[in-house]
Amino acid sequence: MLSLDEAKCALRAELDKFVAQNTSKELEEKLLSDCLGSVLAKDIFSSIDVPPADNSAMDGYAINTNDLRDTNTLTISQRIPAGARPLTLKENTAARIFTGAEIPKGADAVVMQENCTLVDDDSVCVNQTPSPNTNIRAQGQDIAKGSCVLKSGTRLGAEHLALLASIGVAKINTFKPLRVGIFSTGDELVEPGQALQAGQIYNSNQTMIETLLKQMYCEVSTYKAVNDTFEETCEVLRTASKNVDLVISTGGVSVGEEDHVKSAVKSLGSLNLWKVNIKPGKPFAFGAINASVTSTLTTSTSTDARYTPFIGLPGNPVSAYVTFLLLAKNIIRILQGEEQKPLQSFSLPAGFSITRETRRPEYIRVRFDKGHIERFPNQSSGVLSSVCWAQGLALIPAGTLINEGDLLDVYPWEFI
Repeated sequence: MLSLDEAKCALRAELDKFVAQNTSKELEEKLLSDCLGSVLAKDIFSSIDVPPADNSAMDGYAINTNDLRDTNTLTISQRIPAGARPLTLKENTAARIFTGAEIPKGADAVVMQENCTLVDDDSVCVNQTPSPNTNIRAQGQDIAKGSCVLKSGTRLGAEHLALLASIGVAKINTFKPLRVGIFSTGDELVEPGQALQAGQIYNSNQTMIETLLKQMYCEVSTYKAVNDTFEETCEVLRTASKNVDLVISTGGVSVGEEDHVKSAVKSLGSLNLWKVNIKPGKPFAFGAINASVTSTLTTSTSTDARYTPFIGLPGNPVSAYVTFLLLAKNIIRILQGEEQKPLQSFSLPAGFSITRETRRPEYIRVRFDKGHIERFPNQSSGVLSSVCWAQGLALIPAGTLINEGDLLDVYPWEFI
């Protein structure tokens, strides 16, 4: 079996074939308000300093500290609210100034109003002499004109869009959303809302993968659950691959007689089926589908045929969820043009013990409580309620016994 890191390296090597052809690499110009969750396609440089001029960090009085050598009482010569253009500060005077207002020429500090006493309407007593530059936000201290503000490949959150707005950018170029087609396999699957018959279960994987993809700013096409036949599996693969940039299935990638995804993908293109050394989620498939293939028994030899990448996830809901987060999510980010970052984790002490060694590295569902982690009692790969209860995953290394208080690597959902 491949380790998780080895599987990621193998996937990256395979993905290099598809990144250049992927239609998500096409750009579109959009208003900032429409860009949440999309991936920036071009570096952004600032055309201005932020702030554009020295400004006050406090409500108070702008002064020249040299004027306090002989007296601590200064005449108030002007009032400067935010947004007003100040006059040059007259010698031996103070300017009443408010937070965010531009510092007048001739001033080198702002005294906060709590450290001043009004003598009358026209003068103020400075009770605490400041050092030069006190309470002044320097021009360009946040962003310097000409500097790179955001790099291509950045996944745009509210904070990034606000930063771009702060330099006056109204529209940006982003990569077009990745188009993903998804389907589940299994005679036992029934869509929610229908009555269950004996031996049937509701198709939760379809909803789970669809919503995970939408959170990643993908355009999702869903296909009805496929019965466990080679012909139906080939048909949905051919149909989906013609219209999307990536196809994802759940189920059918194991070694059972009713698992037809492997043979169907091979007949339409190529398939790498890996046993990944993790629990849950050992079976994982990655391949390519030639959309021009019309026969399920032959593959096209055309050199200009378009191949659509394919991901096959396990059928058990928790296995599908975990492998999506640990493997598929990274594939999607690469195809979307997002800058690659290592998986983030931190360490917390276990609030439990494990007295039986696991043969594979196990990612258990945990939550955080008063500085330690608690695990969900039932770690079966079919217990989807554990994912709702949990706040993330903790890694139990293979062949390791855990005592209460041992430090474990923890991966909160939002870090993955």
